[in-house]
Amino acid sequence: MKFGFTSIYSWRPHVEQMYYLSRLAEQGGHEVRFLTCDSDLPTCYTRQMRKHRPSLVECTACRLGGIRTFTSENIDALHDYAGLGQPVLPNASAGIWSSASTLGRFESPADFESPEYFETAERFRPATEKAYDAAKAWIKGQRLDAVFMFNGRLDVLRAVAEAAKDCRIPYVSMERTWLGHGLQLLPNENCLGLKTIDKMIAEWSDKPLLHDQAMIAAHHIAARFNRSNSNEWRAYNVNAQTNPWPVLGGKHRILLLPSSRSEIWGQADWNSEWSEPTAAYDALIEHLKLSPQDMVMRCHPVWAQNIGPTNGKRSEAYYSDWAKRHGVTCIPSKDPTSTLGLIEASDVVVVYGGTAAMDAGALGKQVISLCPSWYQKAGFQSTLYSLADLAELKLHKDMQPTARERLQNHIRQQVLRYVYAMNYRVMQFTQHVRCIKPTEYQYFDGADPARLTRMVVPGEIEADDKRYASDTSEEAQAIRALEAKDWESLSSPPPQHLHKKLPIQRRAIYGMVDYTRAKLRRGDL
Repeated sequence: MKFGFTSIYSWRPHVEQMYYLSRLAEQGGHEVRFLTCDSDLPTCYTRQMRKHRPSLVECTACRLGGIRTFTSENIDALHDYAGLGQPVLPNASAGIWSSASTLGRFESPADFESPEYFETAERFRPATEKAYDAAKAWIKGQRLDAVFMFNGRLDVLRAVAEAAKDCRIPYVSMERTWLGHGLQLLPNENCLGLKTIDKMIAEWSDKPLLHDQAMIAAHHIAARFNRSNSNEWRAYNVNAQTNPWPVLGGKHRILLLPSSRSEIWGQADWNSEWSEPTAAYDALIEHLKLSPQDMVMRCHPVWAQNIGPTNGKRSEAYYSDWAKRHGVTCIPSKDPTSTLGLIEASDVVVVYGGTAAMDAGALGKQVISLCPSWYQKAGFQSTLYSLADLAELKLHKDMQPTARERLQNHIRQQVLRYVYAMNYRVMQFTQHVRCIKPTEYQYFDGADPARLTRMVVPGEIEADDKRYASDTSEEAQAIRALEAKDWESLSSPPPQHLHKKLPIQRRAIYGMVDYTRAKLRRGDL
């Protein structure tokens, strides 16, 4: 087969990871072609995110991180194919809305109806049209059988995905993984697709873990509590202070943990039936007859950080205004109060797709989720995607103590299985692509190239680790450690048996590129 590989944006570490995949494909006997940008676009997401830099500087830096620094063979540029087709965007324009949402960090319904949002989106249209036109001509001209691409969500990246769809060939989106090791590879979905993940998580949620699997999953959970999770793209609340629950006199301790909608905006898989997230809060208050003293809202720490040129003031204002109107205590994003400490002090944690659900579940807390997410099939959340779900919603704290304790341990068990399934079954090549730090990886021999073929036909991934236990006894030690909050005993990761290291690196002439880039801030900061 003939595979195309494209990253377009040379954000670390994705070009290197794409090159690794191309080498694996060649090992399997496939022919490979690359598509890159040689400063071919009128604008792009990177240049919009770093408008303080001249375009020439940004484009030069991007090219110095691109695929040509790894190989000089089988590379095509957008300008080689642009203008050969018809730049009609039946679905690719969804990428411009996604880029605008992420770049501007828009949040409220009013934000998404604002002139600023539409003006931001239109900046990406010319580049997206050009990329779609060129990618479609490239696919046809090179007679590709499938395309592997980075991300598949944003502007020109979505354009490549839509070009593949319109050419009726399969595509696979690639992203770095949540906890670092392996690659996220989703057939015929962009990086936020849930169909593949839902199927895999559901399939493995009732399979007990072996001892080593359970301990690896528990180690990753512990790393978040003892703040040693250095392989995640962002670590929040690093210098946090554990404070008492800030409200007295309430009947309940319900912690509201909102998340940004900007990155999932327009992603159909993540849609709930709520008109907006705060509508779900209103329904929850009415259904459970809550008073303001029953709730605390914790604004997400990322809202205190700039991502590119934009801070999180829109998100913070949207949620803090709601809290003020309802008399709910709201902890600002800049506040050093530990979110993990608040989770530990709470009875119930209400999330909007955020990974804090895993932290809460590891402590046996009830997790109420207001929208679809990666863990919706894991079996530990209480689902509240619509008014209809309220009929089934009951608080665990109102149960008899024995039944509540059983349920808490069931939640811990399901979280443990989810963490392992998400990171070592859904994620691919986890023993061959190893994270040293968020922008630095090592690669090891022994991966099966035929798995790439099966991602294309029939278009499904297979579990990276297919082992499981015959009963729950081997999970018991890890579950007891979670129950005891014994993060210290889980701090050292179990040993990994790796294969021979592969020389995945830039061409000799570009040897200083990674050394220099390592001293720069990561791509979206």
